[in-house]
Amino acid sequence: MASTQPGLNELTGSSTIPSDDIRSMHHTNETEGPGSLKRKTRQTRKRGGRDKDTHPDLDDGVGDTSRPRKRRKQVITESSTRTGQYDERQSNIAKEYKGVRGKRGLLEKVKDLPLELLLIEICQYLEPLDILRLARTSKNLRGILMSRSSKDIWETARANVDGLPPLPPDLNEPQYAHLLFDSYCHKCMQNRCEIIIWQCRMRCCKKCLSTTFYPFPYLVRKFPELARRESFGQLFDIICWSIPHLDCDFENIKSPWRHHDKAYLPDLVDVFFRELEEHIPDDEANIPAFQDWVVDKLNQRTAVVAHAEACISWYQCRTVQRLEEIYTIKMRRKEAIIEKLKALGWEETISRLAKKWRDPFSRHKSVNQPRDLTERSWNNIQGGLVEFLTEQKILLDSERRPEILRKRTLRISEACKDQREGTDPVVPFPSLGDAFSWGVFDGIPLIPIEQTSIEAELLECFQKLEPLISDWRSQADQKAFEILRTGIPTAVVPDLALAKTVFKCTSCNGQFWYADVFAHRCTIAGPSDDQAFLQRYLDRGFVIKPYDQGYSKPWDPTCIQYCPETSSKVTALMRSCGLDPEQTTVDELHVLDPLMECLTCSESNLSSRVFMQWELAALHSCDDIVRLSDEEIEYFRTDIEHWKNEAINMPASQIKLPFRCKICHVVAGKRMLAVHLKEKHNVTQMTNEHWYWNPGKTTLRQRVYYGTILKIEQ
Repeated sequence: MASTQPGLNELTGSSTIPSDDIRSMHHTNETEGPGSLKRKTRQTRKRGGRDKDTHPDLDDGVGDTSRPRKRRKQVITESSTRTGQYDERQSNIAKEYKGVRGKRGLLEKVKDLPLELLLIEICQYLEPLDILRLARTSKNLRGILMSRSSKDIWETARANVDGLPPLPPDLNEPQYAHLLFDSYCHKCMQNRCEIIIWQCRMRCCKKCLSTTFYPFPYLVRKFPELARRESFGQLFDIICWSIPHLDCDFENIKSPWRHHDKAYLPDLVDVFFRELEEHIPDDEANIPAFQDWVVDKLNQRTAVVAHAEACISWYQCRTVQRLEEIYTIKMRRKEAIIEKLKALGWEETISRLAKKWRDPFSRHKSVNQPRDLTERSWNNIQGGLVEFLTEQKILLDSERRPEILRKRTLRISEACKDQREGTDPVVPFPSLGDAFSWGVFDGIPLIPIEQTSIEAELLECFQKLEPLISDWRSQADQKAFEILRTGIPTAVVPDLALAKTVFKCTSCNGQFWYADVFAHRCTIAGPSDDQAFLQRYLDRGFVIKPYDQGYSKPWDPTCIQYCPETSSKVTALMRSCGLDPEQTTVDELHVLDPLMECLTCSESNLSSRVFMQWELAALHSCDDIVRLSDEEIEYFRTDIEHWKNEAINMPASQIKLPFRCKICHVVAGKRMLAVHLKEKHNVTQMTNEHWYWNPGKTTLRQRVYYGTILKIEQ
């Protein structure tokens, strides 16, 4: 067969050239050297056909190379394949699947399978919804599965669903499967519609419920022709009970109408009235037939209600079971993710998130899924979860930091308190505010909040405090001595420890001695006037809270003054007891614990004598006070012991830990101190020689008995 080649005709002078000759020429040129036609043709293609003008004469007689030549197909041989064999499966792929990636046409031959094979081998493992979806895949499968001959397939599928009620007589298999498993509204086609009106055999969403169904009064207004019928009022009960309708109480559906829980479909009402008009008897002879029709309608309704009740029970059980399955899968996925994250070091953050309300980790979209975790899915969500936990850790630390700092502040306060209580109360000890002002504890807030214990850091801080405390004590003693010199210019330093040296607080009007000056609440607690110190306190990360143990300011003795009135009273008491005011200390007077009598009060009460403690005598308004002799104390021993046993009612008993052991300086209440002395120091009878007042805890007024005065009838 010849082919016309215009370009070749011009060069050869021939009108036609056999195609075989052309092929032979091409074959010859392919075997030639560097000047062959094939190479020139390729060069001509690269230059866009410009060689046609530059090379007018060709050795083989073919001169027009502007027309591209088709590339010859390569014949696949054994040596051209990697495995040495040609994959014949590629040649069997249909043309329309040539460019499709993945598995192609695997279900193409399903429609050619025999019905017996489809029934026995495949559909016996499916549920009605699976068959319903399978029937929607192609016309051929639809024709097979929707035919009456596939009844056994549907029955087998229904048997695979546990507890499913039997097929109702008014529905066929596909309709029943559609009602049970297709979760979309039958009116607006909205997906995930879970409201099923079983009596009416339909699904309806909340939006369509109020427009699809009508309560009986609305039905009358919407269809006025129904109300004009003469039989309407007479057959009201039959209409209410015979027509399938929506019963909100029965279906467990919230009624969209205010005062009605029953509603009807207008189409069903219209059909019922058409049937009613056909069966209404014209004469008495047709009444039995009408009654049979009514009974038949009522029986149909009874069967529908019974089947609907069974469906409601099955659907509720299936819903609960499905929710339990979903919950189990979610928990299994969550536990698997937690195990993966634990290996990455996120266990503490996850446990902290679990304690929060509405745990954000459990609610994360990558965790809260009803799908088991696989390696592939883990690789996809790992980066997002790590980023999420990083953000949550930062947020948790920011929320947790104030609480951690508050606890650390309290721990520092307790450590300072323990060290203060372990030292001799006569020796001054700085407040927590002083320690903070020195910057010794500045490194405590910088400790990572993940670190639970700070004891090693506290020990190092207290080692730095020792030289600072020594310097502070010399300065504090000097300030206390200056306060004394304002009242007694001739005073010397040893006078600070004497019982005659009494101080008072201008803020609370309390009186106390030298040991209480450095621990009095008004000097170390409360808001500080130094705003710069408070700002530094906050900047260092510590928490200031009113009435907190860590709420302390540097020692400020501006409210402390020398009290000449009480000092004179105590001096007179010591002289009446035969003590030297220039030598007697507070501890010596406390151990002696003399019992005093007010002669002025005793003379005014002729029938009784008035006794009191020496602390109260220092505050008593009368001046004529003497000490009881040993003979008088022995004479009134019974009354005095009974009076002293009531010391538990003293005001100091309401103060937390007002006493200290003189042997080991432990702090306790009076009863606890008696037990402590007996168990730790083998002291069976506690006297004033075994304890002293805790400095700063009580004032002179708080140390006296509740029954301040003992009156003994003469």
